Amino acid sequence: MLKEGLKLEEEYTVEKQHLASYVGSGEVDVLATPCLIAFIENACLKLVNKYIEGGLISVGYRVDVKHLAPAPLNSKVKVRVELVKIFRNHLVFKAEAYINDKKIAEGEHERVLVSKEEFLKRV
Repeated sequence: MLKEGLKLEEEYTVEKQHLASYVGSGEVDVLATPCLIAFIENACLKLVNKYIEGGLISVGYRVDVKHLAPAPLNSKVKVRVELVKIFRNHLVFKAEAYINDKKIAEGEHERVLVSKEEFLKRV
């Protein structure tokens, strides 16, 4: 059962396809902000999927992330997420990302629980 306070930590390796120079979001060989956000969304999704069933899925709704420091190619990025608020079908997560003990990102991500069948009807 989903409840406030649930946490998850995931580790991601910065690969070529995650670089700003590769995805077109910058000119340098460091973790692209869109890829950092994808890491955060992925960690939140994994947490939610441990607890939902019955045809429900979660979809991304809002992202507010500060990208504080660069992450070079091949670095290991730890993403920590915590479910901090549940309001109706909205789930709000606090997110942080680190390389070793250095914080490289912080923010919030919001997901919404929906019926997969109903969602696909709207596509």
